[in-house]
Amino acid sequence: MDKHLIRALLQQSPQSGRSCLDDNELALFIDGKVESEQREEVIEHLAICEECYQLYAEVMKTREDLRRVRVRYWQRALKTAVPLALAAGMTLIFFSPSPEKQAPPVAIVDSGSPAQQELQEKVRVVPPKLSKPKSYGSPSLSLRGEVASDSEISRYPTFQLGILLVNLQSAFESKDIELQQMLMDDICSYSTALTVPECRELQSELKKRDSASRLELFASNFSGLQEYTLYKFGVWTEQVRQDISEGRSAGLTPEVLDEWRHQIEVYDLPTGISKSLETIQSQISDR
Repeated sequence: MDKHLIRALLQQSPQSGRSCLDDNELALFIDGKVESEQREEVIEHLAICEECYQLYAEVMKTREDLRRVRVRYWQRALKTAVPLALAAGMTLIFFSPSPEKQAPPVAIVDSGSPAQQELQEKVRVVPPKLSKPKSYGSPSLSLRGEVASDSEISRYPTFQLGILLVNLQSAFESKDIELQQMLMDDICSYSTALTVPECRELQSELKKRDSASRLELFASNFSGLQEYTLYKFGVWTEQVRQDISEGRSAGLTPEVLDEWRHQIEVYDLPTGISKSLETIQSQISDR
């Protein structure tokens, strides 16, 4: 304790006026800053003088009380800080976003190449019929590949790419050339957002072609893009299913998790994407 604080306590004590010892001398003694000979003299005086001893005892009691208050303060601070730190650490461990798995890159291939034929064989194992989404109050799809409701899930590039691919099928069935071109550009843009560098090259090449050759080039590379999307969407869907079953959010809000569960149950996007490839191939065959 500081000697000035000790001196102030001595002066405020009722015993101060009746003390034989000087306040400064007693303050130095309590603070432990007196020489050994002088210290012995003070001790002898305290032993025989009741007033000085009462003053000394009162200051020592106040000093001990202050020390206990300080100890209790730090104990309370630790009791509060430690659980908060543990809670923050557990939150970071269990609720940090899971990194999305990287899919193999999509290579641009020419129509009729062995790689293209191999991809087509893989895609054809999907059932040919596309079941329509059940109407559980789900968001409706527009021909521009947008979800009508302003839901957070529709802003994810993977989900949006799947919707665009399904809507491209409708554009071919309606023979809307302008919409086909627009959707092909959008699909390349979303693929670029999903870190598929080859789609930049494909998008650049599409701009140089006329309508007929552009469609043929896009269809030649569509199965590779389709396989990538199926892989990406499947990995993401499985991760969300696992997170929901284990009660983890993977960085998503509860509302988004509920909407993911709803989308998984309502939309059969993988089948729809595969059906889109068959439609495009049939359109090219008819020309």
